[in-house]
Amino acid sequence: MSILNPAVSTDIHPPNANVGLVALPGGAQAVDVQEAIANKDTRTFIRIKRPTTDVQRVACLGYFLVHTTGQQGFSSKDVGKAHTDSGEPSINMARALDNATRRAKYLSNRGPREKQLTTLGEDIVIALPDQEAVKAAESAAKNRTKRRVKKQSKKKA
Repeated sequence: MSILNPAVSTDIHPPNANVGLVALPGGAQAVDVQEAIANKDTRTFIRIKRPTTDVQRVACLGYFLVHTTGQQGFSSKDVGKAHTDSGEPSINMARALDNATRRAKYLSNRGPREKQLTTLGEDIVIALPDQEAVKAAESAAKNRTKRRVKKQSKKKA
């Protein structure tokens, strides 16, 4: 309030006004994520999702690319550019893409030099920033894809 005129507010922002900042710890909502995607704001999207590993970061960037471009496939070059735009610390992108594809199964090969996000990858990104939900999604995926145990034939000596 102004000293001269108490009816005039000198505050730049009213106390409960939404000034465009994203409430990060525990306050991030789907609306914030959709807004970041609509604005094609990689930094805000990564801030909201808070990936803890490079594999999670690659999955988030893939999810962001799918939802901003409307195409299911993306190249490693696209992911690298999105990572640069996010302002996050440098990572070994080739290794992170390989780990996200082969080990974590968050990505799969779509064609030559093109990747796509798997359903597990989507589930992980949707679960972020809650790491407990990420672990639950990963364990649910492992339970779905149990492999059969081959019977070993006995060889006669």
